[in-house]
Amino acid sequence: MLGNTITPQTDATTSQIAGPRESRKKKLGKALLGTVTIIAAGWFILTDSPPPPVEADRGTVARNGEIGSAFAPIPPSAPPTAPAALRPPLPPARPTGTGMPSVPSVLARPVVRPPISALQTSGGLRTAAPPTAPAPSTEGGVDSISALNGGGSDRLDEGLGAGRDGGTVSATMLPDRNLFMTMGTPIPCILEQPINTQVPGPFRCKVRGPVYSTSGAVPLLDDGTWAFGRVAQHLERGMDRAFAVVTRLETPQGCLIKLRASLADQLGTPGIDGEVDTHFFERFRGVAMIALLDAAGQAAAIGASNAIGADSGISFNQFQSGSKNFAQGSYGDDIDIPPTLRRAQAPQVLIMAMDDIDMRPCFSLTMAR
Repeated sequence: MLGNTITPQTDATTSQIAGPRESRKKKLGKALLGTVTIIAAGWFILTDSPPPPVEADRGTVARNGEIGSAFAPIPPSAPPTAPAALRPPLPPARPTGTGMPSVPSVLARPVVRPPISALQTSGGLRTAAPPTAPAPSTEGGVDSISALNGGGSDRLDEGLGAGRDGGTVSATMLPDRNLFMTMGTPIPCILEQPINTQVPGPFRCKVRGPVYSTSGAVPLLDDGTWAFGRVAQHLERGMDRAFAVVTRLETPQGCLIKLRASLADQLGTPGIDGEVDTHFFERFRGVAMIALLDAAGQAAAIGASNAIGADSGISFNQFQSGSKNFAQGSYGDDIDIPPTLRRAQAPQVLIMAMDDIDMRPCFSLTMAR
């Protein structure tokens, strides 16, 4: 019939051929994609594998399938041996068969700092012949200079290092009474400078008149000998005497004597007397200013509180305590001012020797014809 639609054969042929071609391309693409994926995975596995272990370069190492064994590890070295303990040197043997008394060895004692003896002079100033017998011992002495700097164990040692009681003491003979000044020998001295205990410091005085040996026959300190000392500390409240110590003597011949001796008045009373200033008005001013500022702060706080009202909830206690702290910080030091002792120059004082002074290194006696 003429009204029927005739479908061209070319379309059927084309669709039948196109279908197999498209499925073949898809299979080929999938195969290529799988191959690329496998190659990439193998590459990453090979690159990420750990490197082979590094073998120690210590001779032949045993491997699988080889004959031989690895070297044994080197044993650790033995620890160093401790050095032998040092032994103290043995004391030298005491001399026997002589009439001289035995002297204990210095090496047998522990090494300690020796105290300042009654007399210590430099080697260039020793003009006397060497002593023929040991000088009297002054064990237990305290260095006066270190004591003044706070090196003593208590206040008495800081002052002068008085004698210690206890134990048994033995008597000794002075080698030469003509060249010794024993403990307690008074040495008159004239002050050259005034003394003020407000600032502790040194002073100097001059010996007037000769000072004789313990035998009373030989003048060992000539007129004009200089004495050097220092005021040790401030004057404390309730005290009217200051403590001072003399640490050195210098004779006109150039003999230097390091000693420890306290200073006394003309009658031998320990300490230095003089005019005492208690700083009463300075201390009273501090107390009055603290009380005044405290009262002013309290009155101001009460007045401000009453003006605002008690129900306002505002407190002025902090203002009151602040004024009190300000007063104590500004005038608190005035209350603690220590008294000051003033002693004019020129009056005579006494130096009381607290050690036996050996003058043999500076003098030698000859028989007068």
